[in-house]
Amino acid sequence: MRIPALLASVLLATTTLGVPMAHGDDRDDEARHERAGFRDARTRGWVTLAAMDIQASKTVDIDEGLGRFRRLRVQAIRGAAYVDFIEIRYANGEQQHVDVKRRIGRGEVADIDLNGSHRLEAITVHGEPDHRSQIQVIGER
Repeated sequence: MRIPALLASVLLATTTLGVPMAHGDDRDDEARHERAGFRDARTRGWVTLAAMDIQASKTVDIDEGLGRFRRLRVQAIRGAAYVDFIEIRYANGEQQHVDVKRRIGRGEVADIDLNGSHRLEAITVHGEPDHRSQIQVIGER
């Protein structure tokens, strides 16, 4: 009776609920995360739009399929960075310049009200990074 229990524990250690453990292929991870983002966009109020290593300025295109957003939140997920301002380009061609002018560290956020519900086309973050900072921009429906 001990052998079946041992065999079961070995099988559980190599799989998670019958799903094989993930392999180290980043391309598969990117596709999986992108699909997860679209699922999240349909089911949650907050959706991750971008995660980036902040540089002097970094532009991220936003997929129109993610829908409309009322508010953006910038948060540090690694390190800290001074965010000077953010430029938001909407799908209708309009642009919005938002001054942030503050250092955002891990656990801190900067919220940006979009004054209504808008489809986004791109977000550009301007700032000064530290040597290992990474931020995340999420949108609220």
